[in-house]
Amino acid sequence: QLLYEAILCVWLLSFNDSYVDAITSAGILPRLVEVAKTSTKEKVINKERYLNAHIMACDDVLTSNI
Repeated sequence: QLLYEAILCVWLLSFNDSYVDAITSAGILPRLVEVAKTSTKEKVINKERYLNAHIMACDDVLTSNI
């Protein structure tokens, strides 16, 4: 449950553009991918996938505006 809540917090923070840069520069995403690979809980895996998809969408928006 704690792992799910941690990923949920990062996912919620990813909706603020200023945190997207911090999340990507801190290298949080590769670590969460490794955690999701070892997790047996579907809700943890799904939330991590949603987080990655949202960060990639935000990154696409940020780079297209440059």
